[in-house]
Amino acid sequence: MKVSKAAISNAVRMRGETDHIMTPLWIIAPLLGIVIGVLMGTLVATKIATVGAGIMIAGYVAAIVLTVYPLYHLIKRRTAHFRRDAGLREGIINYLKAKAGTRKRKEINSEIATMNLIHSEAMGEEREKSAAVWTVLTFLVPFIGIYVLYFLTAEPQNHDRRQISFMQQVQSAGSKLGLDIAVPSWKALPSRSFALYFILSILTGGFFGIYWYYVFLNDFNEHFKGQRQFEDQLISSISW
Repeated sequence: MKVSKAAISNAVRMRGETDHIMTPLWIIAPLLGIVIGVLMGTLVATKIATVGAGIMIAGYVAAIVLTVYPLYHLIKRRTAHFRRDAGLREGIINYLKAKAGTRKRKEINSEIATMNLIHSEAMGEEREKSAAVWTVLTFLVPFIGIYVLYFLTAEPQNHDRRQISFMQQVQSAGSKLGLDIAVPSWKALPSRSFALYFILSILTGGFFGIYWYYVFLNDFNEHFKGQRQFEDQLISSISW
């Protein structure tokens, strides 16, 4: 039980390093990158002003960095959180098993089985993705960029629903073992249609993409806030 408690405490402690709340101001970076890129392209095409090669290169580099740098952080945050949650789920399952012992194990068999199923599903779907590799591939291969947009849209909502289901099972098992673990009134993230968002971004000349980028930032922000409430309750319950 001590090992399981330590695993849970360590996973919760790590959230300060993994679950970063990203301000909507991050949207400014890619917008500024696009503006600089368009400006550089306009200067070259129209020859409005004579611009040195060094300035042009610096402008394009700045445009690229401003556009992809936030994407790097979004992918990094996604992967770090998934890794942390995997350790948290495993620690919780092992703790509940140890808490139940041999006498009460049958009472929580259903919950443990469901938690194991959710954990296995998450491990299969929420795989590691290198932020650096996927960011570079997005810049080099446009098709890869479309896939990145897809998983940044779909994964937060899938993960959120999975975690809520897992925590409800923790609450049920905990109540049978005398633990006061309350799942907060945490509204699941809304469904997001990648196809719809992609089409709207094209039809609006990219303007809908500004809102889409906000979704990337905010969905995990809301998930982190809800999960923190549960984790605080959990730590309080297992501390005695």
